[in-house]
Amino acid sequence: MLSERNRKVEKLLTEVINTKEREWRKQKRLPMYINKRVVFSLAFLSLRSATAIKVYLIFLYKCKWENLPIRPGCKDKEWRITNNGKIQFTYDEAEKYGISRGAFVKAIDKLIEVGLIDISKQGSGLHKDVSLYAISDRWEKYGTPEFEEQVRKKRKTQYGFAKGNKCAAIRWEKQRISQHSSNALEQVQTNSLEKERQKCRA
Repeated sequence: MLSERNRKVEKLLTEVINTKEREWRKQKRLPMYINKRVVFSLAFLSLRSATAIKVYLIFLYKCKWENLPIRPGCKDKEWRITNNGKIQFTYDEAEKYGISRGAFVKAIDKLIEVGLIDISKQGSGLHKDVSLYAISDRWEKYGTPEFEEQVRKKRKTQYGFAKGNKCAAIRWEKQRISQHSSNALEQVQTNSLEKERQKCRA
């Protein structure tokens, strides 16, 4: 059973690698930057999970960098992440990298905890309503009194048939009523047919 799962994971990873290689060939330059200060920071060194490190590296890979002026009209330039706060990393994509949903959630929570990433928009988990992330600099003050703690916000609206889900409860009640009405209609039809049989016998 375990070997079968390993084969599936290996197949998915191979597909991802081949897809990424095709993308790299189409691009003349694909810069990916890792701040040396991050690597030797207390925040990064506190990552005990290999999955958390892998997820963080994938976040860095998703960053789009451009050499832009420091301010309008200035000749001096600096490299900036132009899609910061709009980075997507879904559960389905994580599974393609061989990361289970549970491990992915723990990795995201840990990266937020140490200040390496932030959630700029909390998704609902529904189709096309995904969470958006940003590479954060809160890690610089991790382990100091000035560090700003953040945690992932739990969704107030629940989806699916879960305890406390009003929407699901309403749908369930509608189905129950519909089933009850269907059973009642069948009973009426049965009674009607029985009366017709009795008339024919008479």
